[in-house]
Amino acid sequence: MNTNNISPNGRMPYTYRCIYKTSDGKIVSDRKPARILSLQPGGWDDEIRIALKTVDISSNPPPEYEALSYVWGIETDTATVRIDGNHLFKVTSGLYTALRHLRRTDVTRIFWIDAICINQQDLVERGRQVAQMGDIYRTATRVVVWLGLEGEHSKLALDHIKRMCQFFNVDWTTNALIPKPWIGPDDFWKTTTPFHFRQDGQDVGRALADLFFRPWFERVWIRQEIALAKQDKAIMQCGRDEILWSIFKDYLFFVSDKECYYSEDDILRNQEVAVRVKQILELGTQTRSDFLYVMQGARWAKCKDPRDRIYGALSIYDPGMAAGFVIKPDYTLSAAEVYKNMALLYLKHHSLRIFSYTGGERLKTSVDVSLPSWVPDWTVQDGHGIIISQPWVCASGRTNAYARLVGQTTLRIEGVIVSRIAEFGPEPDLRVSFPGGADVSPRNLFKMAYQMFPLCEKTLKGYESRDLLVEAYCKTLLLGLFKDLFLSLPSMGILYFSEAIEILRDMFEKRGILPDETLSELKQRFFRHISLVLGKVAITEAGRIGLVPKTAIVGDSLCVFPGCPGVMVLRSTTDVDRSFSDHCDTYRVVGDAYFDDYMMGEALLGELPEGCKARFAHWPGDTHVELAFSVGTKSNPTRNDPRLGLDHDEALSPEQIRERRKEITPQVLRDRGILLKQLDLI
Repeated sequence: MNTNNISPNGRMPYTYRCIYKTSDGKIVSDRKPARILSLQPGGWDDEIRIALKTVDISSNPPPEYEALSYVWGIETDTATVRIDGNHLFKVTSGLYTALRHLRRTDVTRIFWIDAICINQQDLVERGRQVAQMGDIYRTATRVVVWLGLEGEHSKLALDHIKRMCQFFNVDWTTNALIPKPWIGPDDFWKTTTPFHFRQDGQDVGRALADLFFRPWFERVWIRQEIALAKQDKAIMQCGRDEILWSIFKDYLFFVSDKECYYSEDDILRNQEVAVRVKQILELGTQTRSDFLYVMQGARWAKCKDPRDRIYGALSIYDPGMAAGFVIKPDYTLSAAEVYKNMALLYLKHHSLRIFSYTGGERLKTSVDVSLPSWVPDWTVQDGHGIIISQPWVCASGRTNAYARLVGQTTLRIEGVIVSRIAEFGPEPDLRVSFPGGADVSPRNLFKMAYQMFPLCEKTLKGYESRDLLVEAYCKTLLLGLFKDLFLSLPSMGILYFSEAIEILRDMFEKRGILPDETLSELKQRFFRHISLVLGKVAITEAGRIGLVPKTAIVGDSLCVFPGCPGVMVLRSTTDVDRSFSDHCDTYRVVGDAYFDDYMMGEALLGELPEGCKARFAHWPGDTHVELAFSVGTKSNPTRNDPRLGLDHDEALSPEQIRERRKEITPQVLRDRGILLKQLDLI
């Protein structure tokens, strides 16, 4: 925003001074300088006056200030504030309104506000300040969330939230809701109890929905701004009304797993609000160990600058990753360059898990024009994959990635083409009468799962019997996420395979018609996690089934890459620069897929020996869920995959074991008879 064009009445526009140089011109290198502002007291109609000063946020003790989290608003709709006496400065009308509400009549308040405290025109300063925004929000004595002006129903919604949170506590260490002992036999707090919001003739459900869909919740930057705040002190302010963020978050936890009727007659609206609740609930989650998880969680959010989808997440991934994964905000690079550099950094330091985030119908945006298909386009809202690199997906058998950049945009990689898509399962005939989208209520999902069952001559031949086909379909519906797959991990898995099969058989008996009855907890869990909304059922040339992206077409290839947890769907192309790709088949990445036949490394390592079972477990000293192998019911599980031929001491650290897996190179796999090919991805 240009602030140097205001000079009415002889008053001068504000001019920033460099905060990275001392008064005698020396470069500051041992501090973390930032500007903070003093919001001077005044009446409602008084001119807004502020004073800026530079502080070191790394000092001990740190400076005291509040950090504002807000929506910038329309940049052409501005108002003027006065800085340091007689200097004028333009701010958006949204920020101006917030300042009027935040200003006290009797005391000065100290804030950090990005639009004022960062010289937005200096790209170098902007990049350096963005890099330390995590420290700015961590250090703040309190984060103040400005949701906007009080609306018609906002006070009703906030009062309802405060009242309901008197009846329970949330234990965030165990993710458990604990009712207060004095509430008696009322079971309103149970996940199986539907929740209605009508009270005293007032439409609380509508008030809540309006609150949850306020623009603040859609900003990319708020993820780190609220996640890094002191959780017990952060507040949300709507007009003059305030609520503690911790209370608001407890309420979201309460409604997140319940069947809630925000509207009594609009199913789609209830579904939309339920999705938004889960999205908001993740905002207050502290640092994650996985950068891709953080990125995926922000896909639905909005930002003006597509580069900020990367930069806005840098402060909320695990600092322990920083030694091998460092991104420095640089606003001199294009968005496509930022996205590609991040993908290459991830490939270099981790694996091909990033391929699971390449799906979705790409838009012909300025970002997408020069973006290779193997680089996720983070501007695509539905760009998630089928499996999103879940820990139980292991098509590569925990082998390591071998890929390198050829030219500017081509990734040369080793892989095995396991099959091709021959046809697709039936399309569901869901005559949806609701405006705005498809009905994904349990009733329609029940019908959908029945109609999409891929029973045909090819699949019966591929599985030899209908029962085996039903089992494969069951695994596809839930992407193999059964409790049977995990050792001593009660929180993992949706339900046991035997329970899921019973639900599926019941579906076939009822011919996809769900009776008017209260769903059991098991059925609720089944339909809450059903995967059909993520893609479509594909049938391979061999008659085997799996779930592929909605953008897949007949003839697309299925490939397994070392270091890539899922099966990848590729599309052959001749649109290639032959100067370096004349000896490699060339493909575009369509997205990842789930095929149960290949999810335990079978394509690269072969079948497990007879009697050997592979499951997942947490090993001492490891933060990852790792494969555990056992033979028979009495043998102790081991991390030694019998197919790798890398017997090692169980006392080795997880990192040492991962290091040993590097011995399984593409040449080793070829020597074992695996038909690896070099492929070029563009």
